[in-house]
Amino acid sequence: MLTLTPKQERWMMLIVLALIAIAMYAAAWQSLFGPSGRKEDVEVWWIVAVSMAFTYQAGYRNVLKNLGPLVFVLALLLPTTLQLIGVAIRLVRIYS
Repeated sequence: MLTLTPKQERWMMLIVLALIAIAMYAAAWQSLFGPSGRKEDVEVWWIVAVSMAFTYQAGYRNVLKNLGPLVFVLALLLPTTLQLIGVAIRLVRIYS
């Protein structure tokens, strides 16, 4: 059976958080600079919805209280905001 010390759990949490942050920044890049089209726009909107829900859950449940608010903002809130900006740009392109 695998048992982890609190220090090992913290490192695992940091690694998982880093992977999630990389994925969210990649989604933000796709949202801002990716090709525009009906299929791509729907995918981007679904991704931003999932990102918003995950960011809310992480903030609401205070999963990252040990890591601090700066890590929360840089790892989750900033890429979600960038994704929302990308969706807004796509909406302007559609309706202009």
